[in-house]
Formats: sequence, C-alpha cells, structure tokens
Amino acid sequence: MDAPGPAPARRHAPGRRGALTAGAGAAGCVAAALACAWWLAVRPPLPLLPTDDLYTHLGVTRHLARGEGFLSDIAYPLSFAWPFARTLPQPLVHRPPAWPVVLLLPYAAAGGEAEATIGAVRALQAALLAAVCGLGTAAWWRRGRPAAATAWLLAMLACPLWRYAVDWGLTEVGASLLLLGLWLRRRDDETPAGAVDGVLLGLLALLRPELAWLPVAWWAAWPGARRADAAAGATGSPWRRQMRRPAAALLAAAAIVTPWGVRNLVVAGDPFFSVQAQAELLKDTRTWPGYDVYRQLAPQPAWRALAADPVPVARKAARGVRFFAQAWPGLVPWPVVACLGLAAWRRRREHAGDGRTAKTWRDPAVVACGSTAALALMYACFDHSLRHLLPVVPILAWEAGPWLGEWPWRRGSRPHAPPRTHLAVLLAVAVAAPPLFLTMRQPAGWREAAAGAAAAQAEARAEAATLRAAEPGEIVFVRTAAATWLADRPAVWSPLDDDVAARIRAWLADTPSRKDLP
Repeated sequence: MDAPGPAPARRHAPGRRGALTAGAGAAGCVAAALACAWWLAVRPPLPLLPTDDLYTHLGVTRHLARGEGFLSDIAYPLSFAWPFARTLPQPLVHRPPAWPVVLLLPYAAAGGEAEATIGAVRALQAALLAAVCGLGTAAWWRRGRPAAATAWLLAMLACPLWRYAVDWGLTEVGASLLLLGLWLRRRDDETPAGAVDGVLLGLLALLRPELAWLPVAWWAAWPGARRADAAAGATGSPWRRQMRRPAAALLAAAAIVTPWGVRNLVVAGDPFFSVQAQAELLKDTRTWPGYDVYRQLAPQPAWRALAADPVPVARKAARGVRFFAQAWPGLVPWPVVACLGLAAWRRRREHAGDGRTAKTWRDPAVVACGSTAALALMYACFDHSLRHLLPVVPILAWEAGPWLGEWPWRRGSRPHAPPRTHLAVLLAVAVAAPPLFLTMRQPAGWREAAAGAAAAQAEARAEAATLRAAEPGEIVFVRTAAATWLADRPAVWSPLDDDVAARIRAWLADTPSRKDLP
C-alpha cells in the first residue's frame, strides 16, 4: 500500500537499512528545527482574538498551576442550568482537559505572566508544527524517498491556516501531530493496532474528542492481522488473532480517558457530560442565531432538537456542506487533491496487472480523502469553520508527496531516481513548488478576523481593567474571555437578556465562591 510506482532499487537494500533509519531521524530533526526557526523568525505574530478559546484554556492552566484543579474563569450562561455549575470559578464542563495540561509548560516558562505566556504558547505551537514536519519527513526519508519528503513539506506548509493555528493557540496543531502519528503507524497495514496506538488515541480523545473515531475507522480499514499471521504461520481462531491487539489498543485508550470520565461522573453525574452537547447542534440557526443558545438557560440536547424540530438542523447541515465544498481550496491547493486521485488510480492499475483483487476503498489516498469528507459532513451539522479540517492536512499532503515530487522520473515502466539525494531534493522543489504556491488560496474571512483582532486589543484591555477594578464578590458579565485571563478573575459571559442575568446573579449570591470554601 505504498506510494505510486515501483520503489527505487535502493529502498530495501539490507546493508542500507540502518543508514536509512539514521538518515530518517536526522532528516526529521533538521526539518523540524528549520521549520520552527523559520516560523518564529520570519512570521510576525498575529494578535489573539479577544474571544479566542486559548484564553479559556489558559485560565484552566492557571488554576492547575495553583493546585486548584480543573476550574474555568469564564462561565457560559447556559452552564448555570445545572446546579453543580452555579459557582465561580466554575468546574471545567465545556472544554476537554488535555490542552490546559499541555499549556502548563509555556505557563511555567513565562513565569505565569499573562502577556509573556501568550508568546510562550506561540513558541510551543511552532514546535508542535515543527514536530509534524519532522515526523512526516522522517517517514518518507526512511523509505528512501527524499523527493517525496521534500514535496510533502511543501504541500503541508502551503496550507495558509497554519499561521492562524500557531499564533492563536488552536488545538488543531496538536491534533494534527497525533493523527499523523496514528496514520503513519497503521498506514502500511503490516500489523494490527497495538497498545501504543491506544495511548495516542486516548490522548487525542482528551484533546479533540470528536476526532477519536477516525483512527478506529482506519484500524477497521487496515486490520493488518491476516498478513502478519500468514507470514508467521499462526494457527487458531482468525477472529481471536485479529481482535487481540486492537482490543489492547482500545483498553489502553480507555485507561487514558477513564480518569476524566470518573471526574465528570463525580462533578456532573455523567461521565460524558459536556455543555457543547446541549447546544452545538442548534447553534447558528434561525432559532438560535450566532451563539445565542449559549447565552440563555434552556439546554438544547441533540435528541430533543431532532425529535421536535429537525428542519433548522437540516438547513444548517446543508449550509455546512455547501460551505466546506466551496472553502476547501483554502485548505489545500488543488494539485494535492489531484495527486491523491492519481495515486489511487495508479495503485488500482498495478494491482489489476498483478492479478490481485484491489479493494479501492482501502487505498490510503482514498481513505485520506474519505476521512476528510466524513469530517466535513460531521462538522456541517455543528460548526462551519475550515479550522476543523486542519488535522487531516498533513495526511493529505503526505499521501500526495510522491506524486508532487517524483513524477518526472516515475512515468516509465522502469523509473529511476536521481543518483544523488541533493539532486532529487532540488528537482522536487522545482516541480512541486510552482503548482502548489501558484494555486494556494487565502481562506475567506481569516485575514479580516486577524485585522479585527488587532483592532480589538485596546477594548479587551479596557474590559480587563474594568473587571480588575470590580468589588470583591461582585458578579461581572464580560464580552470576551481575554478579560478574565488578563484580570486573573472569573466572570460570566454576557447573557442574552436581563432576566437571565438576574437569575445568574441570584444563584451566585446564594453559592459561596470556591475560594471561600473550606
């Protein structure tokens, strides 16, 4: 299930296996270091949006650093519909826990200072992106394909959303690293998923829970056990052999996720509780435009919405499908998708010529494109933002790498790579860079959002000063999460109307602050 065309003769030479492995590690480290240094030195930082999720995560990080547990300084009005959440700061019930834990590193490096921590998070994000670059580069280099490694890097970095993801602390960067690692471990279908895969899956579930089903779907598409058992001459029940290691993977993932589920069970009475599950499906519909559903006190669980009034949900999903179909060129340049189609077509022809039965749906290029389409359909029902598809960009770019960088010498029946590595790299740059960067498109709305974030910095600081000056015990409603982070004080997001605000004030007045509890 490797990349198109026959591999170079040197690929599996026994005497070179150790050298290739060492070269892969060195190439990955060099690519990671260069990507990180280039990003931090050349790219000026973008100011954070005052409503950025990073401020919410950092507030939780600050409580963790103080030994106070998973508490959030910014509370959604909707969360007060549940009695256990009627306190400030509030138990973390609207975000996964992994990212605040990771942010302890930049928080400690910056000494807890609010402004300096933002810069430290940017450095961490650049390092995570560099790790993605190094991981994918090492994987192609280990296969003896320096041109494919070069083209994959160009295709990956041609996505313009990386700049926003790094500078705004989006969790998609870390999710990209985990997904690419899971993809590369299983992509060649040599062995079934094991405990290491389960640990990576568990970490992904704590970072971006809605993505956790993707690796499980890949394990189903590439079971790997038949080939391994046939080579080993294994006997016994095929079903037991095939399920033993995936079961270990799922148990490892459960071991990672279970502590958070137990915490939710104790706090909320439901191991899977999330405020988003009570609002996201109805958000941004005619009934609840924008985020209005989060600014009131009536939960809107998915089952109730689908049973009582499915029309707004259907309309929202249709708009979402149209949005992702129109916006995808801002995610990856079109040559990447074209190369994925060519890869799947070529491998099918090769299998047919060998007399083997080809299962097209198991082809890596097809699985990568299908995963992207499935994610787009899922997010069409919840949130229409191109950032949600960013974690699959490295996978798409990695699969397109050979066709972008090696096609000049892979057209004939006996292809031969350039005799020197540096020639292969230079030729890959020459043939891959022009179509990629000439067709790269800025996604709609992101540049305007960055300009708006820069213009709103003064207003966010003024709101933080107002919150900081409020009397102790006073309940303050804010418009941005930046105010709570800069002021180091909890607050409630602005409610929908005065009645909601009055009820929240009454509940908080009857509940002592967590800092006042023994």
